[in-house]
Amino acid sequence: MTGAGEIAVESVFAAFGIDAEYVPQSGPSVNVRVVSKHKDEVVGFDMTRIHTTTRIFELRRSENISPLDGDALIVNGDSYLVQGEPQILDADRLVWTLDTRPA
Repeated sequence: MTGAGEIAVESVFAAFGIDAEYVPQSGPSVNVRVVSKHKDEVVGFDMTRIHTTTRIFELRRSENISPLDGDALIVNGDSYLVQGEPQILDADRLVWTLDTRPA
């Protein structure tokens, strides 16, 4: 049985998702659908401020992917490396959130 959370996630990915290729460090790549978000950060280090360009991708857990730090996504021909531990931030635990950087 499909719950309201699953219906909402599927609707968002259908409307806003884009096709991508998930490339794990080991094993075959997998075609997936992701929702892309930009997230630039300004990181302070002592008296210095560094601007970093990052990109957040959301990936449905129903894609049966177990993302890891160092895995990659190819989106529209551009490669992104997963940096840090992927997170599950939604209450229904249906979506992976991946913090990435250009490869």
